[in-house]
Amino acid sequence: KRRTWKLIQGLQVQERELKHRHASTLRLLSSFCDCVFTMTRDLCLVDPSKSLATILLQSKAISAGTDICTLIKRKEDQDRFKDFVTKSSLEELEDDAKPLPSSLMLDFNDALGRRVCTRVYLASLRTAQGLQHVVGVVEAGERDYPETMDNSSTTTSA
Repeated sequence: KRRTWKLIQGLQVQERELKHRHASTLRLLSSFCDCVFTMTRDLCLVDPSKSLATILLQSKAISAGTDICTLIKRKEDQDRFKDFVTKSSLEELEDDAKPLPSSLMLDFNDALGRRVCTRVYLASLRTAQGLQHVVGVVEAGERDYPETMDNSSTTTSA
């Protein structure tokens, strides 16, 4: 019984450390990112995200379980993002050191179909639920706004 109790205590300590690491990573990314969310190993949102919805001009929070790749504008960017996450995951699985966020320039689609240029930061972490990815997003440029068709209202005649 004593051995079982020590094993349980060890697991509880480990779980607290994992929660602390996850919370610390969220706080760090929240300090400079426009939006922060957690993804599963399969690139799906763990919780609904109002802040990501705001960046993408959506009126409702993006639902838990949403595949992030469906929000990325181009197929090439989707593939780069998947590679980025995979490489980050492999580093976390191979190295037990504290993970360092890394970044990638990525274009999302907003609700109007316009390109939203962002810098995405990623930290892969082991959690009690398995490997997860904490993602921070910073808008990094202008959106693709349609050009005005008629500029005559801004000119004056003499």
